[in-house]
Amino acid sequence: MMASTIYCGVARSAAEYGRAVYGVELSDANAGSLELLQLLSFAKHATGCHGATPAEAVRAEAGWMELAKRRRNARLAVYHRVLRLDDDHPVQVLRREREDGLRPSRFFPAVEEDWSRIFDRDCLRALGQPGDAFKLAMRRLAWQEADADWAAAGAGKHLRRVKPTARPWRHAEEGARATTTTLARFRCDWNGLADTARRLGRGTGACPHCISPREDRDHFLLHCVAWLPERHRLICKLVDAGVDPPETEPPLTCKLLLGGERLPRTKQRAVLQATVQFAQETERFGTANGEHSSQRREVVQRHAGRRLDTLAPPAWRGVPPRPRPQQLRRCDASSRGRWQPTAATPPRQPTGQPCE
Repeated sequence: MMASTIYCGVARSAAEYGRAVYGVELSDANAGSLELLQLLSFAKHATGCHGATPAEAVRAEAGWMELAKRRRNARLAVYHRVLRLDDDHPVQVLRREREDGLRPSRFFPAVEEDWSRIFDRDCLRALGQPGDAFKLAMRRLAWQEADADWAAAGAGKHLRRVKPTARPWRHAEEGARATTTTLARFRCDWNGLADTARRLGRGTGACPHCISPREDRDHFLLHCVAWLPERHRLICKLVDAGVDPPETEPPLTCKLLLGGERLPRTKQRAVLQATVQFAQETERFGTANGEHSSQRREVVQRHAGRRLDTLAPPAWRGVPPRPRPQQLRRCDASSRGRWQPTAATPPRQPTGQPCE
């Protein structure tokens, strides 16, 4: 949220200074460079999206309008104000002289070309009329065009299933930086899961904790049997917050967990926080190379009710879990009554008084 505010209030304002007039002479190469700068440098940092996330998905996740549409709207807003001036105003005189061919102008040909491509009825009716109707109509038209471009985009299908609109989601910007980053990477489905590594050419994409051949966003949030206790606590948190899970199998959807459903603001915040807490409790993104996988194998074995090597993928078959060293705990006065692990030792009675 802070990074987005800084960009929109400082960086973009400086880049778009006088865009209604100076933007007329902006070359296509410079315009493309500005758009790439907005997406690759600022939008990815503000949203926390993965570096390989497609540009269309980054723009939709950030909820930022294309700079070209912003420049067009700014030019038409100036043209709208010019038409409302008195007939003896110098700018009106300049416009009439340009129409009669007496004076050259760079602004009016560009803005007339922009206006010739506008067919929205509300915009056509409000041009030159008092009030803010024209500005609101142009803004609504720009977002409608952005939604149409986002729906027709080839990339970003995972985000489109959760966020079908390109407009900004205010509830998605609330919370700490780690919270918004985790949710953004889940929505775009570019994260630290095995399927992302497969798309980057770094693995097969198989789930390292169950027998599923692919570990993507849907599998991690909804299906993986390794996270059944955490998912049960997630459902309990949703029920406590007054959110009824949909009557589906499984009783959760990615659209609900990632902010795509229409809910009151308080319930929406509770759902997003519960989703982030679920990801933190699994420790799936907090350990490297699956260091906790031996613990999850026990969960899968208890859930399946049979030997794990009959369920495990080929990488696990024939590899017995490593025995854990027995750790004894003793009560230390400096620990304020909490258990403290000691080094692995042979089984014997602990020294000191055990804590209850």
